[in-house]
Amino acid sequence: MDDYVAERMRELKNQGFFCSQILMILGLDLQGKEDPALIRAIHALAGGLGFSGETCGALTGGATLLGLHAGKGMPEEQEDLRLNFMVEDLVKWFGKALAGTMAAFAVKQSWPAIPAMSAFAAR
Repeated sequence: MDDYVAERMRELKNQGFFCSQILMILGLDLQGKEDPALIRAIHALAGGLGFSGETCGALTGGATLLGLHAGKGMPEEQEDLRLNFMVEDLVKWFGKALAGTMAAFAVKQSWPAIPAMSAFAAR
C-alpha cells in the first residue's frame, strides 16, 4: 500500500471515519472532490450495516465507490455494463482476502492481525 494512502487512512480513522467512509473519501480525493452528504450516507454501511455485523462496510463501501465511478447518476447518462462485473470481482477478492464477508467475522478473526484495524477489534 502506498505510504500516502496508509497515512491518509490513519488520518481519517483518527478523525472518526469508518472503513466505508474512508474508502469513499479516498476515491473522492483522487477526483479532487468533497461530498459531505455522500460521506454521511455511507456512514450507515459502517460495522456491517449500522454495526449489525452483517456485510462488512469495507466491502459495501468499496462497491459504492465502484458505483460512483461507473454507475448511472443522471437520466442522460448511459449505464456502464461493466459495473456488475467490477463489483463481482471485488466481492470475490474480498472473500479471499478476509476469508468471509461478515463484519463480525472480520472483527473477531482478521482485524486483530492487521495493525491498522486492531483499534476496531478492541471496540
